[in-house]
Amino acid sequence: MRASASRIAPRLRTGARLPTPLRARLKGSAPFMSPRDSHAGMLEPQGSGFLFQIVDQANADRPIKTSQQRCTALRHLARGLSVPVDELTADDLTSERLAVAFAVLLQQGMKAVTARCYRASLVGLGRDACRLGLIAEEPVPSPIANDGRNQLVPWSRTELERLFAAARTLPGDVAGIPAARWWVALQMVLLDTGLSVSALLAVPKIDYDRRTGTLVVGLIGYRLHARSVEALDAIRFHELERLLPWPLDNGKPPFHMLLRRYKELLFRAGLPHVSANLFDRLRRTARQSPDILDRLNFDAPLPVARPAPPQDVRRRTLMPRHSPGKTTVGGPEVYRIEIVGERTLKHLFETSYLPQRLPEADVGTIEQYRDVVEFLAGFLACDPTVDCLSDDLVERFLAYRKQLGRANSTINRYRCYLLALWRHAWRKKLVSDLPRDVICYPTAKRLPEAWSTEEVARILTAAAAQPGAVCGIPAGRYWVALILTLYDTGLRIAALMAARTSDLNEDGWLSVPAEVQKQDADQAFRLHADTLAALQATDFRSRELLFPFHQPEWRATLIARYRRILKRAGLARGRRDLFHKLRRTCATAICDRHGWVAAQQHLGHSTLDMTKRYVDPRKLNRAHTAADSISRPAIEADGNGEASC
Repeated sequence: MRASASRIAPRLRTGARLPTPLRARLKGSAPFMSPRDSHAGMLEPQGSGFLFQIVDQANADRPIKTSQQRCTALRHLARGLSVPVDELTADDLTSERLAVAFAVLLQQGMKAVTARCYRASLVGLGRDACRLGLIAEEPVPSPIANDGRNQLVPWSRTELERLFAAARTLPGDVAGIPAARWWVALQMVLLDTGLSVSALLAVPKIDYDRRTGTLVVGLIGYRLHARSVEALDAIRFHELERLLPWPLDNGKPPFHMLLRRYKELLFRAGLPHVSANLFDRLRRTARQSPDILDRLNFDAPLPVARPAPPQDVRRRTLMPRHSPGKTTVGGPEVYRIEIVGERTLKHLFETSYLPQRLPEADVGTIEQYRDVVEFLAGFLACDPTVDCLSDDLVERFLAYRKQLGRANSTINRYRCYLLALWRHAWRKKLVSDLPRDVICYPTAKRLPEAWSTEEVARILTAAAAQPGAVCGIPAGRYWVALILTLYDTGLRIAALMAARTSDLNEDGWLSVPAEVQKQDADQAFRLHADTLAALQATDFRSRELLFPFHQPEWRATLIARYRRILKRAGLARGRRDLFHKLRRTCATAICDRHGWVAAQQHLGHSTLDMTKRYVDPRKLNRAHTAADSISRPAIEADGNGEASC
């Protein structure tokens, strides 16, 4: 009998008797299974199951950190076995089950070093279970190959030259020392000695002997390179105690600020500003290339292929790792360098592009532009400027968004927005080059889908049964009038929601002004008698808007309620089945009765190719298929009486 951990742990907390089979195994034995009294607050359910511990009297003082680590290891074990964590039992701590679980976890992206840590916790838990007699054998850990992701690659000579060239251009100061000299000295000594940055920042100035070029760290003395001595001589004339002073936080260097500044340096050098390229990579370079300082050209200029960000005001901000629409709840946070200046894309969009090119654009379109700029800032970990725009940068950003699972149509929309901002910056003479050849991802050409007459009737029947009220109007009457008006006119939902009562005259003509139309043109539609009767049932003459809604941000709520109507009608309610499908239905009906040109004029399209994206050929009664037009081959019967071509 498999005893569930979720059934055992609550009884152990309350002092109740254990289940009979498990109690029989534990009877008369010194070891026991119980939550720790001193850890009672740590052993409560944390949202993903119960933590159970198998301990004996000798290990009663196990640290709290070990308990927390075992709790996390059990959750990963449950994820690898695809079972709820509260259904884990001692039988899941065998060698075979652990091997299966961690094979799955490694395939899902867990690092090898992390897998070894959690596996060791579970193996220890399995040994305790074996001593209790809950499993027959102690689990034997299977080898986990190193995936190589935690291996640091030394800097190349060219990359180091770019680092030092970028450091010489840094503005500002560090504790009164020019930042350019301070960062050059720090990198030089790290490459010369292979020390950790924390040890080097703690070295007192008295431990550096200028005459012999010796740096003493603890009990070890380092004979510095001549270039390191020159770099330290350029900064050693200060009154502070430490050789390389950095602002302290309770006696310890605030490494979050140090790492952020170093990422700025990497960005200025045109190198990836990721955690693998920080100070540990300098230590690896020093250990594998002791003569690296002799081979460097410290007079090499900084390449101009990727210019540094302007020297504007910077402030520390927190930014989600993922996009605003896909933010991971509880996920890690990274620091982004926010640049406040006139050459940023954000400043260009807000002060120039938006008022000049999008003065009457939809709110959703404006937000999409802002989202693209934020996505690019998250990709760079720095607010993008007009100087950093290049074909390579845009293509790498689009490829990054593609790896996150975005559709090709969405990627092409990002491309369109970024190139539009780029061309606008060129027209304003902020950049000298135009985009040349930025890749455009292929998109699938979907067949238009429209409702049939019977399906529209089912939608109207379900809408008439809608309960409640909308702005004092019975919901059933409101929705029937709205759907019939969309069916007659083929209007976009935003244009219809902005229509006023005064736009509908006594003869049944609905005039839609150009200000609310996407094509910026006036249109007039003659409504059917059924539609006019449905509008009369809502008493539309007593209000200002033809279809009022009680929320300023009406779109999401209106779509949610329309989905419920489609569900009640037993029809599809996906992204392509909403209000725009009624527009395609109207276009298909007009094209079937009066032809393509009439459908184009009714929808207000500028080209016939756009209208073809709205007409469903399967709903055209006068459509002729190839099967009806081509000649048919003769079918003859063979000697066995079977047909053959």
